[in-house]
Formats: sequence, C-alpha cells, structure tokens
Amino acid sequence: PFNNTAIIQIKYNQPELIDDTTFVLYDALGKEVKHVIITSEYTKLTREGLSSGTYLFKVLKENSILGKGAVSIVE
Repeated sequence: PFNNTAIIQIKYNQPELIDDTTFVLYDALGKEVKHVIITSEYTKLTREGLSSGTYLFKVLKENSILGKGAVSIVE
C-alpha cells in the first residue's frame, strides 16, 4: 500500500530494453486511470487523482504484458 507516492522498480535481464515500457493502472471496473512511461529501473508513481482502494496494473512493452498485479492505495 502507499499514501502519496511509490517507487516502481522494474528489473530487466537486459536493462537496455526498458525503453518503450509503460506501467498502466486500472480501477476495479477495468478503466485505465494512470499511464506512466518507464524511463529507468526506478520510476516514481504519484497518487494524484486516485481514491483509496485496490487497483490492478500491467507492465507493457510494445503491446506485450511483461507483468501484472495489484496495488492498494490507503489514506
């Protein structure tokens, strides 16, 4: 869970492949609520505009899913 900001860490076996990778956050209804372009191994995610709750995420590169999961945002 996180309050205001979180650091996303994306590890690649080949770090040069991190270009064109995105972190997409979805609400419980599947609506995209945040889209963050990953520019390095560590990327900052802010809570801005998001209510408390559980969100689903996907890490995408060129329309392929590299990872997925859930994150909780708390007050």
